[in-house]
Amino acid sequence: MLSGRHDPFSVPPENVTTGQLFMLLQSINAKQSLIVAEQTRLRSDFEKDRAQMADMVAAWKAGGTVLRIIRLAGAVALALGAVWAFTKGVVAGSGS
Repeated sequence: MLSGRHDPFSVPPENVTTGQLFMLLQSINAKQSLIVAEQTRLRSDFEKDRAQMADMVAAWKAGGTVLRIIRLAGAVALALGAVWAFTKGVVAGSGS
C-alpha cells in the first residue's frame, strides 16, 4: 500500500494534481484487474468442482441401484431356499 506523500489519499482533494489522480486511477485499475483475474480463476475452479460433483452424485445413485438389486437377489435366493427346504422336508417326510 502507498504511504506518506506518495499516497494520493493523504492529500486534500483541492491539492491533488493530475499526476496524483492518474497514479490513483492506475492503482485502482491494477487492483481491479487482479480482482477480475481471481474471480475468473475461482469461477473456473467452481465449474470443475461442479462437474466432479455431478459425477459423484451419479456414482452414488448407481451404487444405490446396485445395492437394491443385490438385496432383491438375496431375497429371491432366500425364498427359493425356503421353498426347496420345505419341499425337501415334505417329500422326505412323506416317504418314511
